[in-house]
Amino acid sequence: MALFRCIKDNFYDGIQGYRVGEISSFPSNPNAALFESISDEEANAIEVDTTPLPAWKDLQGDWHVDADVEFENNVEFETLIAQSIELNTAGPIKPWKAGQIQFNPDTYALMADTSIENVRYNYGEELWYPACNNTGDVLLNGTVVYATGVSPTKNELLIDKAIANNPMSSLQTLGFVTNDIADGECGKVTYFGNVGGLNTDSYASEGGVLWLSADVAGEATQTKPTVGNQLVLLGSLLKKDATDGQIWATINITANSVPSYKSETFSSRGVGAGTYYLFGDYLAPTTDVTLSNASLSQALGTANAAYGMRPFAVFAGDGTVDTGQVGLRWISTSITDGGVRVTGDVQIITEDITAPLLNDYIDTPKKVIGAGIYELYVVSGSPTAYSVSFNYGLIKYEDFGNRDFVLTDVEITGLAGASDTSFQLILQKQSVDGWTYSAAGFSPGNGVITSMSSVYVLEDNVINGEAFHFKLDSTAIGDVILGSGSEGIMVKLVTTQNNTIQYLNCHIGASF
Repeated sequence: MALFRCIKDNFYDGIQGYRVGEISSFPSNPNAALFESISDEEANAIEVDTTPLPAWKDLQGDWHVDADVEFENNVEFETLIAQSIELNTAGPIKPWKAGQIQFNPDTYALMADTSIENVRYNYGEELWYPACNNTGDVLLNGTVVYATGVSPTKNELLIDKAIANNPMSSLQTLGFVTNDIADGECGKVTYFGNVGGLNTDSYASEGGVLWLSADVAGEATQTKPTVGNQLVLLGSLLKKDATDGQIWATINITANSVPSYKSETFSSRGVGAGTYYLFGDYLAPTTDVTLSNASLSQALGTANAAYGMRPFAVFAGDGTVDTGQVGLRWISTSITDGGVRVTGDVQIITEDITAPLLNDYIDTPKKVIGAGIYELYVVSGSPTAYSVSFNYGLIKYEDFGNRDFVLTDVEITGLAGASDTSFQLILQKQSVDGWTYSAAGFSPGNGVITSMSSVYVLEDNVINGEAFHFKLDSTAIGDVILGSGSEGIMVKLVTTQNNTIQYLNCHIGASF
């Protein structure tokens, strides 16, 4: 063995620590950059201290480590400067401990334990907002929240449950609470990344898109909110489970569109008094029809007429069949909005004439052109006596291209060609509800949204040669119209004098 002097201060070789000037014995110089040989004369004069040098846990001050070191127990460093640190990638994951960093073999990410119990941050895979709860109640893990302000004492966002039917709430949606936050406490809100430990068992399927609910504050839903609510895409469902459900959060707020407008004009010059429509029309007799085993069909329309309307029926609720099952159908040339024309197309109105109740409205899925017929047909069995009564006709309404929309405003300007004290201007909603069957006095249409008479009350007359105007904005109207179904709008005009309207312009606004 030979003696060597340490020439580098605070050196640690992975087993022992050395300070400059300390003498150690080795079979040969382990590292010339760290140790120098001692002459025989000097060595004979030195009494080497054989007391074991300090282990790593006893080292004090600054130390230089030029070796690979594996620590199996806790190590505390005031400052650590290293070329690289290799963490255990095999697991298992250690229990939460504030300030602890470890490799997560499940997510393949570096994981840090926060000061909040059991809340862990995966570096590079999630984004958080620090936030505080002052709602007066606990905000549970997975609650969808929005920013309500800033805490004056902690300078962190204040949060509350978000809901899609409130623009103030939904447009400021932050994300999912990532831990239970008691009232008066602060925690984390995940804007991007994995939120786990949830009860997601009620959702339909994994991978499904999640939206901010318009019905329950703080909830996510896999059902897209209807038009009129704010669309906030929250992310997707990663795992469906009662206790270990997971959601991948990625918040995307879609602002409602700027209103779109449609306009139509009308004039009754040279036209007698009567009822007229804008943004749609009806072709419907005032009397009903009764079809039976003795009279199977009812014709409607004119050959080669360019109707582009839907056949409908409003039932008396009196359908009877002695045995078996009888249905009602429409037969004519159909036309789709895609321009597909089918001659002799059969569209089912009802497969059971005894099913519709009084005032039930049913229309066909496709529009028709030219003349057609309503016809009873046998669905099953061998019926011999059957009948049903209903009002019938063709209908066209404005649905903004089969889209769901919110009615935002209406504006009408015109010039009277005659004085009319009974003039009516009505904005109607077309839907399956609110129809009234009548054997001899059928009036097609239903749901009145608003009218000039109901708003103006007394001052609703039009005067010969004078202009008239009517306008309402979204503070007065805001009806949701499900144009993707059987809903739409019309403007109904009723004149009681010839030439009442010299001209009329109507503008309808809708937001999608």
